[in-house]
Amino acid sequence: MLKRNGEICQAEVPDYPGRLTAAELRAYKAAVASVENQLHDLAEAARALSDVEKQIPQWKGQLENAASPVLAVAGGENTGNQWHVLKTLVKTNRSELLFCSRALAEGSEFAVFEKFDPNSAYAQAQGNPELLLTSNNPSLLLQDYVESERKMLQLVKQDLQNTVEELLAEKFPAEDTSRVVKAIAARCSKCISPAGQDVQPPRASQNVRVRF
Repeated sequence: MLKRNGEICQAEVPDYPGRLTAAELRAYKAAVASVENQLHDLAEAARALSDVEKQIPQWKGQLENAASPVLAVAGGENTGNQWHVLKTLVKTNRSELLFCSRALAEGSEFAVFEKFDPNSAYAQAQGNPELLLTSNNPSLLLQDYVESERKMLQLVKQDLQNTVEELLAEKFPAEDTSRVVKAIAARCSKCISPAGQDVQPPRASQNVRVRF
């Protein structure tokens, strides 16, 4: 049986192909307990994003056939170019991501807004809602939104991994915890991309219109 530093490698942890020693397992449990909330938030965000991605083909037909807006989220110079909510993409206790449209002379324009709790300090300082992406192609905009959010989740994963490395270095300075960090990184990767697909940079950025 495989041993490392005199200890048998027999402990299995979620989403990691290798096995940890008893000492590594103790470090793993300590790290997970310290970042439990961040792991939960990452998993929830990834699940919500996957739900959005699965529904894109269905939404395309619904958006094209939508007879009327549901709710105005931002005013314009007149009611003809006022933004309206078509779909709520993601809703948390802090904010909502809204898929919106407005009528312009050259045709419909679509956007993703983030709407915060109006009583939050961020909303009061930055304004509410915040425009994230715009396009005149609704299907492409939704795909760009998913890709950009997956890229953001990768950054969150890297931040969480750095936090775990610092934590383990402080709590277990005499031990090699590199495999523990890899195990937690594998757990995060599974949350973000269950199929193991590489995340590509988004094709559109804020306020960039995509032409048909």
